[in-house]
Amino acid sequence: MIKVTAAAAAILAGAVGAAAVLTHGFKTPIRAVYHEAAVFRLHPGQCLNLPNGSSLTVVSCTAPHDVEVSGTFTLPGPAWPGPAAVRQEASLGCGALLAQYLDPQFATELEQSFVYPDQADWDGGTRTVVCEVRAASGQLTQPVRAATASPGAVG
Repeated sequence: MIKVTAAAAAILAGAVGAAAVLTHGFKTPIRAVYHEAAVFRLHPGQCLNLPNGSSLTVVSCTAPHDVEVSGTFTLPGPAWPGPAAVRQEASLGCGALLAQYLDPQFATELEQSFVYPDQADWDGGTRTVVCEVRAASGQLTQPVRAATASPGAVG
């Protein structure tokens, strides 16, 4: 009887092992590494061209450019608040920073935009919002920063 039980156990172990190989294989675990997007490393006063809407090129603010960074700030909290909450905080924060940054003579010709982290960015540790100013039509051709605006990160 003991030989039959040992044989049955060996068959059962073999079946469990075969099932594990068939369902999970011998795959090496994959380790994903988060790399922060370049846009989250921009600073107030930098001017950019966005040729395809996907890549960015830092250019002189005295040359024609698509956007000027008007400020950056960090969102609080450890847990992802959701896209609507992040978008609302970005809009409110950038609006306040734009009022401090902008030369009033350009106010009617400009639009505010911003870049904020999505959940993948948030999970990777990025909490930065980048506030931008762009022309209502065409490109900017000079800096729009007020003479009294600070050149560093705002907020």
